[in-house]
Amino acid sequence: MFKIIKFNLILLSGISLIVMASLFIGIEIENISYKNINIEKLYLKYNKKLNISTPKISILDKDSKSIAQMKADFTLNYLNNIFTIDVKHFELIGTDLEVQGTVFLDLDTIDLENRSSTIVENLQLQFDKKVKKVFAKKVFVTFENNQIDLTFEKPFYDTVDMTNSEVSYLLNTNTLKLYLKTTSLFNDSLKNILLRYGIDIPIIQHSGKNQLSTNISIPFSQGKFFIETDVKSKDTIIESYGHKFDVTNLLLHYDINENILKGDFYLNNYKYKDINFTNSQIGYSVLFDEKITTNIFTEAMNLKYDDIDLKLNSLNANFEDLNMSLKGNITDTNETDSIDLKFTNKTDFDSNTSLGIVKINSLKYDDLLDVSHKNISYDMNFEQNTSIIVPELELYYFKDKQNNRHTLKINNPNRLIDAFTFVDHDSKKKGTIEVHSTDLNDTIIAINNINLDINNSYFQSFLNTKEKFEMPVFPKLEVSYNNSILNYNSYTLDFENLHLQTDKNDLKFKMIKDDTRVIATIQNGMIEAHAINATDKYVNTFLNKEFLKGGYLNLNIYGEDINFLMGDIDLHKTTIKNVTIINSLTTFVNTTPAIINPLLALPTLYRMTETGFDTNGYYLENGSGSFHYSLPLRQLDIFDLFTNGTMSNFIINSHVNFKTREIQANVDISFLKDFTNTINYIPVLGYLFLGDNGEIHTTVDISGTLDNPELETHTVKEGTQGVTNFLQRILTLPLQPFKSN
Repeated sequence: MFKIIKFNLILLSGISLIVMASLFIGIEIENISYKNINIEKLYLKYNKKLNISTPKISILDKDSKSIAQMKADFTLNYLNNIFTIDVKHFELIGTDLEVQGTVFLDLDTIDLENRSSTIVENLQLQFDKKVKKVFAKKVFVTFENNQIDLTFEKPFYDTVDMTNSEVSYLLNTNTLKLYLKTTSLFNDSLKNILLRYGIDIPIIQHSGKNQLSTNISIPFSQGKFFIETDVKSKDTIIESYGHKFDVTNLLLHYDINENILKGDFYLNNYKYKDINFTNSQIGYSVLFDEKITTNIFTEAMNLKYDDIDLKLNSLNANFEDLNMSLKGNITDTNETDSIDLKFTNKTDFDSNTSLGIVKINSLKYDDLLDVSHKNISYDMNFEQNTSIIVPELELYYFKDKQNNRHTLKINNPNRLIDAFTFVDHDSKKKGTIEVHSTDLNDTIIAINNINLDINNSYFQSFLNTKEKFEMPVFPKLEVSYNNSILNYNSYTLDFENLHLQTDKNDLKFKMIKDDTRVIATIQNGMIEAHAINATDKYVNTFLNKEFLKGGYLNLNIYGEDINFLMGDIDLHKTTIKNVTIINSLTTFVNTTPAIINPLLALPTLYRMTETGFDTNGYYLENGSGSFHYSLPLRQLDIFDLFTNGTMSNFIINSHVNFKTREIQANVDISFLKDFTNTINYIPVLGYLFLGDNGEIHTTVDISGTLDNPELETHTVKEGTQGVTNFLQRILTLPLQPFKSN
């Protein structure tokens, strides 16, 4: 018996030695089963720690009869009643679920029949191979009712803090559930997770306070994939397609079962070009069904353009696959502006057509625009090129997309001009406007048979407040304006052809009417303008009154700065009429010689009878002078303007303020030219009447205003001197032959 026991001990010792030796070499055990757990193959090896790996572990759920299969590779160590399991690789077969980490297992907390719990440190969790891993410093794992629950300490997905997120795995349905939460900004990492499951939210968040949660259910055997996302954000700056939005509150909800994305947000501020959207509550919904339907709605949206405040009320925008419909109305009312219009639109992106109508109840803007009770419809086609037709305005627009060429034709511009309060037009003439442009940078405009009367009250108030003018940078533009009349501030341009070319700092202008030419150029800041052979008819039409009778004038203007101009004027064989100052001077000229010298009364009366005394005109053979003009001050200075008249000559120097219409002038006048020219040929009479210089002249100072000038003369003094000088010349007449030349 003892020998048998001894033999068994030796045999067990040998087996133990063999097992121990095998562990160092490695043991492979086939097909191990315990209750509902089956291990197809188990590989054991000891190297300071026990290394365990298995290609397949099957766990049968008795209720659902479903089987979960997994493979694992880990090391096992035991110390102080704690098993430390270093999981190098754990994979749920047939899924993307992979786990790495260190498990601390206390057998006292393990009860597979009821509840078990353990701790995992340095977890790496991969639930989808198309997204990145989740990392956590520590994970608390519980197992109960065939469900594994994970809660995390300091979890991160890429750069996203996932604190308060949880993961569950249901063994009976072989389903992974993720409850992901974060307060991080909505960045590319979060966008990529949602994009992986078909949720494309094209926004970038720059700042804000967030509460983002996403619930994902992934069935690895049978069942329906489920995802639900909720976003709450406050005081956030978001960007979408290059546009930035300042949003106070943002709510977003997505439910894959209902196939709907919906929410609303309070828009604090958004700027598109020169339009500001402020303080607006906007709702939206996107239904993913057989057709994708998007709906955007708002009861009130506030818009601001320049100094115009608008309200977009009851806006409803509906997008269904390749169709879009819009409906809403815009209102605004203040002291000078009023906008009340409704609009509807239907767009079919399949046929690339769009139809709409704008109903204008009232549209007023700053004494410039006034439209009421108008319905304007339009028809747009954008299949290959783009065309727009507005029947009410006889307007046609076409864009050649291949050449980026734009064409606009308006066959009845009077209907469009009616909207502008500062412009009146000749309704009897039906003109045309045609515009051709390449990329809107090189534009040619042709205008025909359009007479316009422009009220300058709006623009004049702007000019009067301008202290200095700067030369603008001109667009590349060419305008040809034919057979028309332009009225502006009581000035009229009547022309057969007006041609204008601009490009950056250069301008060329030419206007033709009968024999009159007006030419102007601006090049590199230098200004040059000429009115050539401006006939009396052209000048009188321009001034809207009879200013010249017969003859013509030439005008030249130069300047290195538009604010300060200089120039000269020449007048030829014309009568100046209907100018208050000239009329006063003419009356003065025709009555003063007799005062200066009573002996001149007879030739004066004879000359007035012969020529026809006219106080409303001054004829001159020619005249010339120079001037300076200040545009901001609207002040004109005239230098040595010499006029060669029939009965008298003037030399005028003056200063005129057109803002106040005040004038300061000095006029040197020579009288009775034909009389003095004749009498100078009779030596004795010429000396007695005219003295040594052979002229009769005086000076006049002019003040007051252009409409009510005041003339100050020295005729009384000169009259006394005239009689005295005449008597003196009689007494000294015998001495004249002895005077030296």
